[in-house]
Amino acid sequence: MKTSKFLSSPGFWIAIIILMAAILFLYGRSIGNNKTELAETRIALKNITATLDELSTQKKGQDILISKLNETISDQKNTLSKYEILIDSINKIARTLGSKASLMMAKPAAKTVYQDTSAPKYIEKIVYQEKPEPFHPYGKGMGNLAIYTTCKTGGILKVWIDGDFAGTMNKYQTGAVNCTTIGIISKQVLSGKHHIKARDESGKSWETYTTVKEDSCQPFDLRCRN
Repeated sequence: MKTSKFLSSPGFWIAIIILMAAILFLYGRSIGNNKTELAETRIALKNITATLDELSTQKKGQDILISKLNETISDQKNTLSKYEILIDSINKIARTLGSKASLMMAKPAAKTVYQDTSAPKYIEKIVYQEKPEPFHPYGKGMGNLAIYTTCKTGGILKVWIDGDFAGTMNKYQTGAVNCTTIGIISKQVLSGKHHIKARDESGKSWETYTTVKEDSCQPFDLRCRN
Protein backbone atom coordinates (compact mmCIF):
# COMPACT_ATOMS: atom_id res chain seq x y z
CA MET A 1 0.00 0.00 0.00
CA LYS A 2 2.81 2.40 0.87
CA THR A 3 4.57 1.64 -2.45
CA SER A 4 1.40 2.26 -4.42
CA LYS A 5 0.92 5.58 -2.71
CA PHE A 6 4.55 6.58 -3.39
CA LEU A 7 4.27 5.79 -7.13
CA SER A 8 0.99 7.69 -7.36
CA SER A 9 2.40 10.77 -5.65
CA PRO A 10 3.05 13.84 -7.87
CA GLY A 11 6.50 14.44 -6.38
CA PHE A 12 7.79 11.10 -7.65
CA TRP A 13 6.82 11.80 -11.23
CA ILE A 14 8.17 15.31 -11.08
CA ALA A 15 11.52 13.91 -9.96
CA ILE A 16 11.46 11.36 -12.80
CA ILE A 17 10.71 14.09 -15.36
CA ILE A 18 13.54 16.28 -14.01
CA LEU A 19 15.97 13.34 -14.14
CA MET A 20 14.99 12.51 -17.75
CA ALA A 21 15.36 16.15 -18.75
CA ALA A 22 18.83 16.27 -17.17
CA ILE A 23 19.88 13.07 -18.98
CA LEU A 24 18.59 14.38 -22.32
CA PHE A 25 20.35 17.75 -21.76
CA LEU A 26 23.69 16.09 -21.01
CA TYR A 27 23.31 13.76 -24.00
CA GLY A 28 22.47 16.64 -26.33
CA ARG A 29 25.43 18.64 -25.03
CA SER A 30 27.72 15.66 -25.61
CA ILE A 31 26.42 15.33 -29.18
CA GLY A 32 27.01 19.07 -29.77
CA ASN A 33 30.56 18.83 -28.48
CA ASN A 34 31.18 15.82 -30.72
CA LYS A 35 29.85 17.71 -33.75
CA THR A 36 32.13 20.67 -32.97
CA GLU A 37 35.15 18.41 -32.60
CA LEU A 38 34.23 16.60 -35.83
CA ALA A 39 33.97 19.92 -37.72
CA GLU A 40 37.30 21.07 -36.33
CA THR A 41 38.85 17.73 -37.29
CA ARG A 42 37.50 18.08 -40.83
CA ILE A 43 38.97 21.61 -41.12
CA ALA A 44 42.34 20.39 -39.81
CA LEU A 45 42.34 17.50 -42.29
CA LYS A 46 41.45 19.91 -45.10
CA ASN A 47 44.35 22.21 -44.15
CA ILE A 48 46.73 19.25 -43.95
CA THR A 49 45.59 18.06 -47.39
CA ALA A 50 46.13 21.56 -48.86
CA THR A 51 49.61 21.73 -47.29
CA LEU A 52 50.50 18.30 -48.69
CA ASP A 53 49.28 19.37 -52.16
CA GLU A 54 51.38 22.52 -51.96
CA LEU A 55 54.47 20.55 -50.88
CA SER A 56 53.87 18.09 -53.70
CA THR A 57 53.68 20.96 -56.22
CA GLN A 58 56.89 22.48 -54.84
CA LYS A 59 58.63 19.11 -55.05
CA LYS A 60 57.56 18.71 -58.68
CA GLY A 61 58.97 22.20 -59.43
CA GLN A 62 62.23 21.33 -57.68
CA ASP A 63 62.45 18.06 -59.60
CA ILE A 64 61.99 19.93 -62.88
CA LEU A 65 64.65 22.50 -61.89
CA ILE A 66 67.09 19.76 -60.88
CA SER A 67 66.48 18.00 -64.19
CA LYS A 68 67.20 21.22 -66.11
CA LEU A 69 70.37 21.83 -64.09
CA ASN A 70 71.53 18.29 -64.81
CA GLU A 71 70.91 18.86 -68.53
CA THR A 72 72.88 22.13 -68.39
CA ILE A 73 75.78 20.42 -66.60
CA SER A 74 75.75 17.63 -69.18
CA ASP A 75 75.80 20.17 -72.04
CA GLN A 76 78.69 22.04 -70.42
CA LYS A 77 80.63 18.79 -70.00
CA ASN A 78 80.06 17.97 -73.68
CA THR A 79 81.18 21.48 -74.71
CA LEU A 80 84.27 21.24 -72.50
CA SER A 81 85.11 17.86 -74.00
CA LYS A 82 84.84 19.33 -77.52
CA TYR A 83 87.11 22.24 -76.53
CA GLU A 84 89.65 19.82 -75.08
CA ILE A 85 89.62 17.78 -78.30
CA LEU A 86 90.01 20.99 -80.35
CA ILE A 87 92.89 22.22 -78.17
CA ASP A 88 94.59 18.84 -78.45
CA SER A 89 94.25 18.98 -82.24
CA ILE A 90 95.67 22.52 -82.32
CA ASN A 91 98.62 21.45 -80.15
CA LYS A 92 99.31 18.51 -82.47
CA ILE A 93 99.20 20.80 -85.51
CA ALA A 94 101.51 23.30 -83.76
CA ARG A 95 103.98 20.54 -82.89
CA THR A 96 103.88 19.27 -86.46
CA LEU A 97 104.45 22.74 -87.89
CA GLY A 98 107.25 23.35 -85.38
CA SER A 99 108.97 20.12 -86.42
CA LYS A 100 108.64 21.02 -90.09
CA ALA A 101 109.97 24.52 -89.45
CA SER A 102 112.97 23.09 -87.60
CA LEU A 103 113.67 20.73 -90.47
CA MET A 104 113.36 23.56 -93.01
CA MET A 105 115.75 25.77 -91.02
CA ALA A 106 118.25 22.93 -90.62
CA LYS A 107 118.00 21.82 -94.24
CA PRO A 108 120.53 23.50 -96.56
CA ALA A 109 119.37 25.49 -99.54
CA ALA A 110 118.09 23.29 -102.32
CA LYS A 111 120.01 23.17 -105.53
CA THR A 112 119.07 22.53 -109.12
CA VAL A 113 121.37 20.64 -111.45
CA TYR A 114 121.07 20.97 -115.21
CA GLN A 115 123.25 20.31 -118.19
CA ASP A 116 124.77 23.22 -120.08
CA THR A 117 124.59 22.04 -123.69
CA SER A 118 126.67 24.99 -124.84
CA ALA A 119 129.67 23.74 -122.87
CA PRO A 120 131.83 20.96 -124.24
CA LYS A 121 131.05 17.42 -123.00
CA TYR A 122 127.89 18.66 -121.23
CA ILE A 123 129.58 19.96 -118.08
CA GLU A 124 127.15 20.02 -115.14
CA LYS A 125 126.56 23.38 -113.49
CA ILE A 126 125.01 23.89 -110.06
CA VAL A 127 122.49 26.71 -109.65
CA TYR A 128 121.32 27.48 -106.10
CA GLN A 129 117.80 28.65 -105.44
CA GLU A 130 116.96 31.93 -103.68
CA LYS A 131 118.34 32.16 -100.14
CA PRO A 132 115.84 31.83 -97.25
CA GLU A 133 114.63 34.93 -95.38
CA PRO A 134 117.31 35.99 -92.85
CA PHE A 135 116.55 36.22 -89.14
CA HIS A 136 115.25 39.61 -88.00
CA PRO A 137 115.92 40.19 -84.26
CA TYR A 138 113.41 43.07 -84.07
CA GLY A 139 111.02 41.87 -86.78
CA LYS A 140 111.15 42.26 -90.55
CA GLY A 141 111.68 45.87 -91.54
CA MET A 142 112.30 46.86 -87.91
CA GLY A 143 115.23 48.22 -85.92
CA ASN A 144 115.79 49.41 -82.36
CA LEU A 145 116.31 53.01 -81.26
CA ALA A 146 118.25 53.48 -78.01
CA ILE A 147 118.02 57.06 -76.71
CA TYR A 148 120.31 58.14 -73.85
CA THR A 149 122.03 61.24 -72.53
CA THR A 150 125.54 62.13 -71.34
CA CYS A 151 124.29 65.41 -69.90
CA LYS A 152 124.83 65.55 -66.13
CA THR A 153 122.41 68.40 -65.33
CA GLY A 154 118.77 69.07 -66.06
CA GLY A 155 116.97 66.51 -63.87
CA ILE A 156 114.31 64.19 -65.28
CA LEU A 157 114.26 64.19 -69.08
CA LYS A 158 111.10 63.40 -71.09
CA VAL A 159 111.38 61.93 -74.59
CA TRP A 160 108.98 61.71 -77.56
CA ILE A 161 109.54 59.59 -80.68
CA ASP A 162 107.59 60.55 -83.80
CA GLY A 163 105.22 62.58 -81.62
CA ASP A 164 104.44 59.73 -79.20
CA PHE A 165 105.63 59.91 -75.59
CA ALA A 166 108.36 57.27 -75.18
CA GLY A 167 109.31 57.66 -71.50
CA THR A 168 111.60 59.46 -69.06
CA MET A 169 115.26 59.25 -67.99
CA ASN A 170 116.74 60.32 -64.68
CA LYS A 171 120.39 59.33 -65.13
CA TYR A 172 123.19 60.06 -67.57
CA GLN A 173 125.54 57.55 -69.19
CA THR A 174 129.31 57.54 -68.87
CA GLY A 175 130.22 54.47 -70.91
CA ALA A 176 129.25 52.54 -74.01
CA VAL A 177 125.52 52.14 -74.64
CA ASN A 178 123.54 49.42 -76.36
CA CYS A 179 119.85 48.60 -76.60
CA THR A 180 119.84 46.75 -73.26
CA THR A 181 121.68 49.37 -71.17
CA ILE A 182 119.85 50.29 -67.96
CA GLY A 183 118.55 53.85 -67.69
CA ILE A 184 117.98 54.50 -71.41
CA ILE A 185 114.83 54.57 -73.56
CA SER A 186 114.89 51.58 -75.92
CA LYS A 187 112.11 51.21 -78.49
CA GLN A 188 111.60 49.06 -81.58
CA VAL A 189 110.72 51.17 -84.62
CA LEU A 190 110.42 50.78 -88.37
CA SER A 191 113.66 51.17 -90.26
CA GLY A 192 114.06 54.66 -91.66
CA LYS A 193 114.07 58.25 -90.45
CA HIS A 194 112.52 59.18 -87.08
CA HIS A 195 111.81 62.43 -85.25
CA ILE A 196 113.10 62.80 -81.67
CA LYS A 197 111.98 65.46 -79.21
CA ALA A 198 113.08 65.83 -75.55
CA ARG A 199 112.81 68.28 -72.66
CA ASP A 200 114.29 68.29 -69.14
CA GLU A 201 113.28 70.03 -65.90
CA SER A 202 115.78 72.84 -66.35
CA GLY A 203 114.10 73.95 -69.57
CA LYS A 204 116.59 72.47 -72.07
CA SER A 205 114.98 70.90 -75.13
CA TRP A 206 116.11 68.81 -78.07
CA GLU A 207 114.46 68.28 -81.45
CA THR A 208 116.24 66.32 -84.16
CA TYR A 209 116.09 63.36 -86.54
CA THR A 210 117.98 60.08 -86.76
CA THR A 211 117.92 57.10 -89.10
CA VAL A 212 117.50 53.51 -87.92
CA LYS A 213 118.61 50.60 -90.10
CA GLU A 214 116.81 47.28 -90.32
CA ASP A 215 118.00 44.64 -87.81
CA SER A 216 120.32 47.17 -86.08
CA CYS A 217 120.46 48.84 -82.68
CA GLN A 218 120.84 52.59 -83.17
CA PRO A 219 122.11 54.47 -80.07
CA PHE A 220 121.37 58.22 -80.03
CA ASP A 221 122.93 60.62 -77.51
CA LEU A 222 121.08 63.72 -76.28
CA ARG A 223 124.19 65.76 -75.58
CA CYS A 224 124.44 68.84 -73.40
CA ARG A 225 124.31 72.24 -75.05
CA ASN A 226 126.32 75.28 -74.12
